[in-house]
Amino acid sequence: MTVLASEDRIRRTREQIELLCTVRSELVSAMLAIAQNRLSDLEESIAEQEAMTARLRLVLGGEATPGEESRQRATGVPAGFALQEAGLDQGQDLSEELWIAGKELQQTARIYARLLEHSSHSAALMASLLGSMRERGREVSGSGTRYQTWSCQI
Repeated sequence: MTVLASEDRIRRTREQIELLCTVRSELVSAMLAIAQNRLSDLEESIAEQEAMTARLRLVLGGEATPGEESRQRATGVPAGFALQEAGLDQGQDLSEELWIAGKELQQTARIYARLLEHSSHSAALMASLLGSMRERGREVSGSGTRYQTWSCQI
């Protein structure tokens, strides 16, 4: 291997590590935006995630299949991402750093995906409760007393 090829591989690996960490940071920002109920921050973070994952996909050299694209949207992990794609020996420091950054991103992406799933479920419950409330307002009051119970999963 030539010195130039080795330097290029090191540069690409460092760029991949930086991008993995940036995508992970954006996932954390999105989770904070959800927790703080800040829609504009969430939308901004999602746009950043899309830009970073597209850039990472180019750096990794992988093209997404339709199934991989849906996995990427669900988890935030770039399509075609595999730790072996760096082309480095596992004994090298950068390779290990890349592997760790990738694992941290995957773990954060799983948490983010669960949060989105749970948030969607909670939003559906709230919509159902609001729908019930609207129908209750349309009811004509009868002679008997009606009791209703509301519940919400937290």
